[in-house]
This record gives sequence, structure tokens and C-alpha cells, in this order.
Amino acid sequence: MQEGNNTVPVIPGRKNRKEAVAYEKEKNPKRAYIERLFGKNKENRRLTVRYEKTDVNFLGFILVAFLKILLC
Repeated sequence: MQEGNNTVPVIPGRKNRKEAVAYEKEKNPKRAYIERLFGKNKENRRLTVRYEKTDVNFLGFILVAFLKILLC
């Protein structure tokens, strides 16, 4: 645990590190899944450029993009 800001690492340390870093093994796969999901979402140009003017329309398109990823 890092003492400076009371956080617990989620990403494992490198294999060649002299002192092993304790991390939460249960959260690492979830973090990796979310990172891949956002990476796939960035492929939609409409999201990265943000053509929608209102926040509601933008959020709606984000939800549609997530559904497209999850269903395909």
C-alpha cells in the first residue's frame, strides 16, 4: 500500500523487481476489461471528435457505442 495518498495498487509489478509489490489480484482483470472497452470505443470517430452539441445526445451515443461493442 502506498502511504502517500492511501491507494492500493491494482496493476502488478514487473517480474524482475527486487521487492514484490502487493496488488489486488481480483481487480486487475476488471481494470484490463474496462481499458479494452474504452480502447474499442475510441475507434468511433464520432466519439473522439464529439459531433453532438448537447450532453444528452453525447451520452446517448456513448451508450449506443457500448451496446454495439457488447453485442457484437
